[in-house]
This record gives sequence, structure tokens and C-alpha cells, in this order.
Amino acid sequence: MNCQDTAQGKQAEETPQRSESKFRLLAQTAEKLLRSTDPQSVVNELCNDAMQFLDCQIFVNYLANEGTNSLHLNAYAGIEENQAKGIESLDYGVAVCGCVAQSGERIIAEDISHVLDTRTDLVRSYGVQAYCCHPLKTHDRLIGTLSFGTKSRPQFSDAEVEVMRTIADLVAVAMERVRAENSLRELNSTLERRVEERTAETTALASQLRELASDLTMTEQRERQRLAKVLHDHIQQMLVAAKLQTTMLVNRQPTESMAAAARLVSELLDQSLAASRTLTAELSPPVLYDAGLGPALQWLARHFLEKHGLNIDVEFAPLAEPRTEDLRIFLFDAVREALFNVTKHSEVTKAHINGFRGAEGRIHLVISDEGKGFNPASLQGGGRSEGFGLFSIQQRIKHLGGQLEIHSAPGKGTRLTLVGPKPDLSPQFADAAIRHAFSEEPTARIPAAGKIRVLLADDHHIIRQGLAGLLRMDPDIEIVGEAANGAQAISLTRSLLPDVVVMDVSMPVLSGIEATAEIHRSLPEVRIIGLSMHEEGELSSAIRKAGACVYVTKGGAPEALIKAIHYAARGKNIADSKFQIKTKSGI
Repeated sequence: MNCQDTAQGKQAEETPQRSESKFRLLAQTAEKLLRSTDPQSVVNELCNDAMQFLDCQIFVNYLANEGTNSLHLNAYAGIEENQAKGIESLDYGVAVCGCVAQSGERIIAEDISHVLDTRTDLVRSYGVQAYCCHPLKTHDRLIGTLSFGTKSRPQFSDAEVEVMRTIADLVAVAMERVRAENSLRELNSTLERRVEERTAETTALASQLRELASDLTMTEQRERQRLAKVLHDHIQQMLVAAKLQTTMLVNRQPTESMAAAARLVSELLDQSLAASRTLTAELSPPVLYDAGLGPALQWLARHFLEKHGLNIDVEFAPLAEPRTEDLRIFLFDAVREALFNVTKHSEVTKAHINGFRGAEGRIHLVISDEGKGFNPASLQGGGRSEGFGLFSIQQRIKHLGGQLEIHSAPGKGTRLTLVGPKPDLSPQFADAAIRHAFSEEPTARIPAAGKIRVLLADDHHIIRQGLAGLLRMDPDIEIVGEAANGAQAISLTRSLLPDVVVMDVSMPVLSGIEATAEIHRSLPEVRIIGLSMHEEGELSSAIRKAGACVYVTKGGAPEALIKAIHYAARGKNIADSKFQIKTKSGI
């Protein structure tokens, strides 16, 4: 019989027992393939069961190689191992299985020993008389081939061929199911990996944006501080020095025309100083760096009252003072931004600021008003013009390790709570010079003999030189020393024991306010006069609270400083005296 593509009409009557065995075989085959996560691995077991039912001695299973016209051997039985090595790979069109793979159609070869067909040469060499090869296909996609061969008879019945076809279809469907599941699993894994990568990229980008926003804010503040420092440390100091020189010129009894010119120059210098002070305060309030956040918020409240008519009640616990300058600058800037929102949107003339330390030692700053309020959810949609400002504050404080809490509702007012990061518990004074200044024991005090012994503490040499020249014009005053920073002021005061210290508020290493507090604590008999470029206000209150008996502005009448030194040397507190030194600064 010739090799053919369809089964010939060989009918064999099936007994009920045979039919039951067939259905049991197919049911067990389907169940095993359904349960298996790797159908290729159970083909050997399934086909061995089928071989017993079909009275076959050989089965061969090939799988298609993706992208090539070739097959590779997946499972077999009834073939010697050395024979199997020779057929591990098979090209399309070669032998029966290769021809089935090429055409995609079943081939049944029968009576092989008597029919000359080169396609059957391979199986004939194994002693096979009948051979049936089925393509494993799903949706016109070739997966491989499955073949059964018998050595005991020359042909298969139609029922046997149908069993082979059913088993082949079951194997193909199971393999395709697993392939689809693996593809889906791989796709999910790829999608998850891509989502993770995109999430990581987004998180990194968000972190970079927060860092950039924080850096931008700090850069802006540093530039403001730099410009303010240029104004304060250079322009204002030169203006003060020039005024001191005009004062000394007037005191030397010049002609009337020269005195008039000097007075005019002095007035122009006063106006220049006033303008530069205003610009300095608006750029970067010196009180924030010299006195701290609490006094700076008091200054901010006064500024908003004068500029915007907003009356702000400030409560600030001393323990709430930030330990780092960056946090102090950020909190001040955030409060100012919040107060601008109050003036623009709340429709009220009163607000409240409360600063304290809460849980874990974190700083809490609460800015509240009883205005018209808003729905915080609307900020996400950009519905309010202050939304970006609050969003910026929220991102910046999150970057610092804190958070912004927003409580508001239409008609219910607004309460913003800035919660700072966990506090830095590092020592406040780490510099060796500062530690030395604070640890040095005071020298035994020697009573003053006639002249008032004065120590000048100012970080600007030109100012110290001008002040010394002015004070030496008074025969009752003796300059015993000069200090260029707060730590030097403490050290020189302990060693020289002057009667009066003229203390500049703004100095490096240690501020005049901190130096005043330490001198007043350890040497309360030494009288301290606060000196600053700025008018009466929070700096005046801060240095008086630290222990200064009076506050004098550098731009005021020079005679005021001389009178203050004389009065302070008598051991009286000028603020409690009926005697007042009249200057433009109110002293």
C-alpha cells in the first residue's frame, strides 16, 4: 500500500470494552495535559500509555525550532539511544516527520516493507511496518509533530488513527496554552518591570525637582542675604564712617559755611542710611540672622501691619528657635508666603502666628486666620492663585524632612501648620574659639580710676576707628581694647574688665546678642551698650533682653553714644531713668 495523506477505509469493529478503554485513555490524557504546567515533559508518559492501547512499539515527538525550517527531538520511545542521536535534528521535507512539518498535513504510511518510498526509509530501518504522523498545530501555527509506529501489523484502523489525531490535538492545545500563559507571564513581568522603572524614574525626577526647588529657594535667599550684607557691611558702614568724620569736623569749630555744608552732608548721609536700611530689611531682615526666628517674626508682623494693614499676633516659645540657619530661613520665608496669601484672599485684617516644639522635638509654626477659607482639594486643580505657593512650600518642607498640614473650609478660616524635621541635637557652639571664650574665667575686677574704660566690639575696622576717634575726644573716656567678633568680645571683656562694652549686634563667629548674654551672665557689673545699623525694633528688644542697658544706632547723633557711655558707667539702666538721650532712633 502506498504512503497516503488520508486514512483508507479500514473499518474495524470496536467492542464496548475497547471503546471504554479508548475514552478512558483520552480522558486521562486530557486531564494530565490540563494539570501539567509543562506538557512537553509529560508527552513521554502519555504516549507510552497510548502505545499500549494502540499496540504500537514506537512513538516520536518533534518540536519546531522558532525561525528555522527544522525540528528538534523532544520525546521518543522504541528507538535505541544511538539511533535517537542521529535524528535529534530534522529539516523540513526530510523523512515522514519533516514532510508533515513542511506541508502541515497528516501522513499515514502503511505496508512499509513492501512499498518503496524514500520518505519511509528512516522508519523502515527501525523495522516499522505502519507509521502515522500528525502535525501539532494551533491556529495554523506549527508546534511540531507526533508519530506512532507499529512493527506487528501493516496498517492502522480508522479508530486507531482517530485516537492518534485526538491525542495530537490535545497535546497541541496544551502546549499552546502553556506557551500563551508563559507569554502572558513574560508580558506581565515586562510591564511590571517597565512600571517599576518608570516609577523609579518618576520618583527620582520628583526628588530632583524638590531638591532643585529647595536649592533655588536657598540660592535666592543667599543672594538676598549677600546683597543685604553688601549694603550693611560696606555701603552703610562707609556712610556711618563718613558721618562720624563730618561730626568731628563740626566739633572742631569750623567756619559757619563749613559747618552748614557739614550739616547738609550729614542730612544726606542720614537719608542714604535710611534708604539702605529699608532695602536691607526687605532683601533679608538682619534680625533673622542676628536675633533668631522669634524676633524676625515680630519684625514681619510689624512690617505687614505697616505695609498691608494686617494685624498679626505672634506667640513664639524660645525653645522653638531652629538650630540651623537653612531651616530658620525656610520657615521665615514660608510664613511670609502664607501671610501674603492671608492679605490677598482671606478678607480679614487679623491673623495669628504660634511657634512651639511639639512631638519628637519638632518645630511647629501655625499660621491661622478667621477669613473666608477654601477647599484644600481645590489646590490640586490649580483653582486658587496661592495653590502653587502652598505646593512649593509643601514640597520644600518635605525635602527638609518636615510637612505642611492644611486645615480649611469655605467660611471656616484657614490654619496652616508647618512641622519641621526632627531636631539636630549637635552642640550649639562647636568652634574652639567660642568654647574658649565661654570657658575662660573672668579676671578679678580692678576698680576704675577716674576714666571710663570702654571696649569697642565691631567687626568693621573703619567703624571701630571712627568710634575710637570720636570717643577719644571725650577726656573722661579711655579705649582699652577692640574686638572684631562676639567671641573676642567675651574673651577681652573677661581679661580687660572694662566699665562699658559698646557691642555691635551683627558680628561673625558669635553675634553681639549671644556675646551680650554671656557677658551679662558672668560679669553683670559690666555695662553693655547695644550698637547697630538698624533703627529701634526687634534687634533692640533682643539685645536689651540679653542684658544691654541701652541701644544706639550707628546712624544716630554721635553725641548720643557718648552720653549713653557716661550714663551707663554710673550703673543705671537708661530705660528706667528719667534721663533720655534724644536721637533719630528714639534713644
